[in-house]
Amino acid sequence: MQLTRAAWAVPRVIRAAGRPVRAQSTAAAVPPTFEHLGLRPAWIQRLRRAGIHQPTATQAAALPPLLAGRNAVLKAETGSGKTLAYLLPLLDSLLTQSELSVGGAAPLLTHPSALVVVPTQELVRQVVAVASSLVPELAHTFRAVYANKGVPRRDACSLIVATPLALKENVNYHHFAAVRHLVLDECDM
Repeated sequence: MQLTRAAWAVPRVIRAAGRPVRAQSTAAAVPPTFEHLGLRPAWIQRLRRAGIHQPTATQAAALPPLLAGRNAVLKAETGSGKTLAYLLPLLDSLLTQSELSVGGAAPLLTHPSALVVVPTQELVRQVVAVASSLVPELAHTFRAVYANKGVPRRDACSLIVATPLALKENVNYHHFAAVRHLVLDECDM
């Protein structure tokens, strides 16, 4: 994915810790690299294997506060990289939890620690596919929940991606006690 100077020149707005933050960018600015945004080298390698070499302006604005554990609201056009902007910090946290598990039993992944709510079944499948391609070793713990497809009760699960209705109808809410990451994608749904 190559980023042109013209694409970089479009300012993006995010909210971090309740206050608006505008990514300052001009046509003369050189876009940052994933290295400069604070991603671990292992993530940079994963992204390069996926053919992603440079962050979009949205990702450059969103990743630093999200990687620091702060809340953020991203507002950007379709195709600007929002999904990857929220998935990278979320998946990094899940991968770190998995690495901390003892004996490969993954006790920290018995209940979901991340919930992503999206408006359509197609977007559910797309987000799970992107997450699975970036972290194939955890893909078996990612759950897509949509109409007539709930979460098996005894399965270990680290990430649930669901539509609002499917979440209401198919998920047992006591499992959300361990949720540390909540993403509402397409908030205007």
